[in-house]
Amino acid sequence: MKYIIYSVIIFAIISLFGCSSSDNGLHFEKWESDTIGHDFKLTISTDKQEYEFGDKVFITYRLVNTGIMADTIIKTFFNSNHLSRQMNCVYEKNDTLKWSGYDATYSKLDYVILKPGEEITAADNLNFNLGNVSLFFGGRYFKAGVYNLDCGYSFLSPSQFSKKYITSNRINFSVKKATDEDLNIFNQLKKFEKTVLPGPYKQETMQEYIDSARFYIRKYPQSIFVQPVFDVFAQNREWFHYKYDETLLEDIELLIENNPDSDYNKYYIHDCINLIIKKLGGKEKAKEYLLYLKEKFKNEKLNGIIDDVSAKDESLNK
Repeated sequence: MKYIIYSVIIFAIISLFGCSSSDNGLHFEKWESDTIGHDFKLTISTDKQEYEFGDKVFITYRLVNTGIMADTIIKTFFNSNHLSRQMNCVYEKNDTLKWSGYDATYSKLDYVILKPGEEITAADNLNFNLGNVSLFFGGRYFKAGVYNLDCGYSFLSPSQFSKKYITSNRINFSVKKATDEDLNIFNQLKKFEKTVLPGPYKQETMQEYIDSARFYIRKYPQSIFVQPVFDVFAQNREWFHYKYDETLLEDIELLIENNPDSDYNKYYIHDCINLIIKKLGGKEKAKEYLLYLKEKFKNEKLNGIIDDVSAKDESLNK
């Protein structure tokens, strides 16, 4: 048995050091650089210090090689979910938030070499992984209060076969108390959410959900909580052949008019393209409609979203 164990160990060592530098994108010949010690500095920052209830909280992770020699860092640093999982986020004084994201697995471990002074960054929407109040329509949010957080980035040292750990600075951000109007809308949607049962749905059930969603986007067209409701049920309108080609564009224009700077508009533009190509005249008609939206709303951010979606939408460009 011991011979088998020795053979496995020898094979593992040969596998690590016997490969060329091009295998799997790994820089084997540079791995010895980390024996000088990891002179990395990790800093974190949020895009704002104070947020409205319902805002997305974006964080940036910045890793700098502060040493005098080149050093290596594993590419998991680029995975924001991996980083937010290492986050220590405390609400008020003693309520530590639990990470709620998903595990990202890797078939290989790629390393990046950073020269002195070089840096890499990653960004994340903290709501998705750490928000402490949820709404199915739109995901997770941070409730009012003060949050303190830091990040401990751990990774394996390739040449020393040991785990390294880097601790970031400690920062805080605050979330304002919800207005009575926002809280009222939020609670109405929570009540609606409880009526939405797991599928599969019958035609009549889905029609009721779609009608309810259309009711809320018309009643509160500017609400940050209502916008995702449309996105949740837009695809079902096509699948169930219900208020799809008749009213979808009308609903989209209502939401764009009231929220021209919203990030959700990229999803709405995709819906427009899909509908027009399938039902209302094809690719050229879709392109004409996008020009019409630009002319109607004359919004710089919206125009950028339209251009970006137009360039990437395969059905529009194939």
